[in-house]
Amino acid sequence: MNFMRSHKMNLTVIILIITVIATGLLVYKHVISVKNRQDYVRVADTLRKAVLEIKKNEKNFLLQKSEERYKHLQASTYALSNTLDKIPLKTMMEISEEDFLTLRRSIHEYSQLSVGLLQRIFLRSGG
Repeated sequence: MNFMRSHKMNLTVIILIITVIATGLLVYKHVISVKNRQDYVRVADTLRKAVLEIKKNEKNFLLQKSEERYKHLQASTYALSNTLDKIPLKTMMEISEEDFLTLRRSIHEYSQLSVGLLQRIFLRSGG
């Protein structure tokens, strides 16, 4: 009788240990998933702020048409490019490497187009 009781207790302890380990693994997996999502949200928020800064500077440049405002626009474009450089490669790969490459190309094209716009504005104004 004592042997059966001891065997049942051992079995109960083993089941409890397995349950605790399985629960711990599930919680760990969930924590990692939440951490990754936080990283993605942080990246998206940083990029959103940089793009909004570009939009603000672009609007000011188009309204005032001054070289100083153009320099602000270029600085904000450069800041966005630097922000992309600071994003860890692992995060880029997990989100979408191709999307980041497209964004990088778009920033480059935007910079070239803004240079052309500046030249046209100053040619028309005779400055």
